[in-house]
Amino acid sequence: MSGEGLFAFSGADRDIFIIALRNFSDACQLPRLTPECPFYEPTSNGPSCGEQCHDLLAEWSRLAPPPTVISLGDGLELIERRRRHRRGPEPTARPFDAGEIRLHDQERPTNLRHTVSLIVEFDNQLRIPPSMADDVDERRYLIRASLQELVRRGFDRDDLMEVAVSITTTGMIAYIAAEYLMKTVGSGASQNLELNSAWLAFQGGLLAEIDPAEPEHAFRVFIDPALVRRVRAWNKTQSLEDLSMWVPPPATILSGHFERTPASVLNRGKWIIDRFTKTYLAEWSTASLHLEWNYIHSSEPGCAARPEMDLRRLDVNDVAREISKRTVNDQPGRDTEPSAVQLQDFTAIAVDFLESGRFESAVAIYEGLERLRPSDNLIVNNLGFCLMPIDASRALATLKRSAEIAPAPTLETCANLTLAHFLVNDYASAIMTAKAASDISGNGVGWFWIPDDKKQLTLQRVTDVKGYVQSLVDRVRAAQASIPTPRSMPSDGGMKRRGQSLS
Repeated sequence: MSGEGLFAFSGADRDIFIIALRNFSDACQLPRLTPECPFYEPTSNGPSCGEQCHDLLAEWSRLAPPPTVISLGDGLELIERRRRHRRGPEPTARPFDAGEIRLHDQERPTNLRHTVSLIVEFDNQLRIPPSMADDVDERRYLIRASLQELVRRGFDRDDLMEVAVSITTTGMIAYIAAEYLMKTVGSGASQNLELNSAWLAFQGGLLAEIDPAEPEHAFRVFIDPALVRRVRAWNKTQSLEDLSMWVPPPATILSGHFERTPASVLNRGKWIIDRFTKTYLAEWSTASLHLEWNYIHSSEPGCAARPEMDLRRLDVNDVAREISKRTVNDQPGRDTEPSAVQLQDFTAIAVDFLESGRFESAVAIYEGLERLRPSDNLIVNNLGFCLMPIDASRALATLKRSAEIAPAPTLETCANLTLAHFLVNDYASAIMTAKAASDISGNGVGWFWIPDDKKQLTLQRVTDVKGYVQSLVDRVRAAQASIPTPRSMPSDGGMKRRGQSLS
């Protein structure tokens, strides 16, 4: 567009074109008016378009004239009519399911993967500490290849680098926090997460004035947003290669001057992750919901090229309901910068321990977190989850406590309780808990234990939690059916009657 000098003029000359475009877009209802539009496309299903008018309006929204407001007196005002928003998903479109898409892409090469899978791969690989990766070179390749393919598909490289910086920053801090928790608060196994000399120097500078006998004070240091901002400022100076290798920052950044990253830049990175990897709007940050709302109403450019944005169309009413719910429930924290200690950052470390059979090490992380945040039901749930392969009875008691302190039943805890009851042979309670899980609205995705016929557990990422719970119910019923029924004695004192055998 810029090559042709489109809208290169200014003032009233430019405004009249933007106003005309808005009016044309507002009046355009398929199939009416579409033949006049240069983006009109005849298809086998009738006239269509990519709503490019909304993309143009979003690009030039900051230059558009303000809406007309006419005072009618007595405090009454006449405001121009509401603009037409982007069309939502087609009635016949399949619901967006990030987990299902990723499942189908598992064995595909990078260039043939769905955009959702590429973003998840980019996120997951950056979140893994390089020292814990099975193959450091492959991890580095997957990070680089995913970013390059996303850029080729029209994603802004700067936005993706902000994503990389944010993920790496919180991952780094969670890494040194986990080591500290395992060493000072958890039950041990800290030898499984040894920091190299550079990381020890940074951790030492961070905790120089902390009394080891008071780990709660150190925990507050780790979750201080100021630390996140400083480590992020350091990571912004690093190349993608350095970010992928988690180059430790020097201790001098803890006292040096740094420039804060504007919230608008950070939020666009969050929007990419939320829009393409999180199936349910309840999982999105409020900032991402606001950006999506503005995108739907043509006042914000998309976070990707139009073909990629079209992979997922959201209904304006769904977005409005979720924003309204946040407003009513007063959840301002979702708009703030994330603290260092996020459960998803510890999850990457814990999953690595669990997959390699180092269960005590994973337990130690959440024992430390639970001691410092005993009323956090999600932390208690994760502790119970990590305990299941080594102590099913303790896991069950821990998961029950998670359910008791939770403000509302969670699908994940109900699923874990179902399995824990099954492992201790309490089949009736397992069925009851599974029923409670089925009554919870929505679905989910996460890491869960898959039991075999001998109740040996294998860790697996599940993309349909309710389906997983149903598979547990099937195992419970099979186990119940295999229990022999008590033999009954005949009423004649054990003597056979003619034609009758003992049951």
